[in-house]
Amino acid sequence: AYTGNSRALLDAESRIDFPRTARAMNLKRFRIEALQVEAYHAPEIIRILLHTIVFHRYLPPMNPFVRLSSIFDDFYYLQCNNSDVQGQVESKVDELERYLDRLYAERARQRTARLEELDDITITISFFEKRQRKGIFSTEEKVVWEQWAITLKLIEPVLDSASERQHLLAALQEQLRDRVESIVHSMDGEWNHLPPLGSSSQSDSRSQAVVPYSFDIVVPGGAETGLVDTFRKLINVRAPTMH
Repeated sequence: AYTGNSRALLDAESRIDFPRTARAMNLKRFRIEALQVEAYHAPEIIRILLHTIVFHRYLPPMNPFVRLSSIFDDFYYLQCNNSDVQGQVESKVDELERYLDRLYAERARQRTARLEELDDITITISFFEKRQRKGIFSTEEKVVWEQWAITLKLIEPVLDSASERQHLLAALQEQLRDRVESIVHSMDGEWNHLPPLGSSSQSDSRSQAVVPYSFDIVVPGGAETGLVDTFRKLINVRAPTMH
């Protein structure tokens, strides 16, 4: 059972400026306490947190996938056994990785900007339902009912000994575990704002499939990927070699 202080890790109705892409009704907001990470760890950290949030808001019956983190030796997390849901999360993780590549490339080109001088990056995920808006012309609108903000503080790679890096990685793993446990704890206690699940008819009219909640993910630089391929040729985000 989770025994940590969830209010210290997640702050409902936080001061973060969430994206205003849809009308909000009975909106519940959560902010995950920021994590300090090196840029090449950021995509995997975001992958784990996004999949955790989506999995615990995926209510239709399913057999989950158990995944081992690519940067931690013994950190497992759950993913939805749904290719559309997985694809939506993974495409945004890929967008984030391209954005970080661009940041590193710009730093290499300018040779003056340091990574710690850049703004913190925030990734948001919004759950919504679609409703028909009444009027002269009937239109469909998104009504957001839950939003999460994940903030990462990007730091310079730590070029220390292998033992020191392993110590820092172990500390990051424990912090990430706290965030995951806090997400689960918070979601278990917040149900009143959830809308009813919809259903879609199958070819057999006697059977219906429960439709999972729709969601959008916003990552920084999502619309600024035109120069990514060029910048990739200049520099890659890689972990420093341990000695």
